Amino acid sequence: TSNSGTQEIDDIGSEIYNGIATGKEFSRENIMKKVANYVKENKRLIILSSPRASGKTSFLQLFRRDRPVNAIYRYVKMDEDDDPFQQLKEETEIEYLRKGQWEYPLEWKNQRVIVSMDDAQAIYHKNKFWSVLLKSGGNSLPSNFILLIACTHLLSGGDSPVEFQSCSSRIGFSDLLLSNEES
Repeated sequence: TSNSGTQEIDDIGSEIYNGIATGKEFSRENIMKKVANYVKENKRLIILSSPRASGKTSFLQLFRRDRPVNAIYRYVKMDEDDDPFQQLKEETEIEYLRKGQWEYPLEWKNQRVIVSMDDAQAIYHKNKFWSVLLKSGGNSLPSNFILLIACTHLLSGGDSPVEFQSCSSRIGFSDLLLSNEES
């Protein structure tokens, strides 16, 4: 499944994870620590927002590969043509049943679960999904779940879900830039 990912080594010795180079030369140590701290502080909703092709997907894959915090990691790339609830079920094993009730593997009950949602802007128009998922800052999900949502833009009062606007755990374009040591 897409949950496990594929890992290879390219011809110059860099690791390739699901087709994305994630070798140590791009460790993104500063942003890795920032997101890991948000997770450790149990921030239920973390928004990663920056322009296209700025490294969001690469970072999500790197974060999942390096696992800086002890957790179960799941990844889903959102598609505007698909039902987002169905995508969550198929890609992450998380199913919305009804008002505040979610189904997921029983062995996850006492473990932190990080769900990375890539290309969230593709489904901004799916209001019911965002309303259910982000009600009370993500509190409709089980308390051990953390959402790491990557999107190309956050528009105050515009296209992005209104629930994004109150999120204090944000990662922006400047956070994705390589530090002098990393470049």
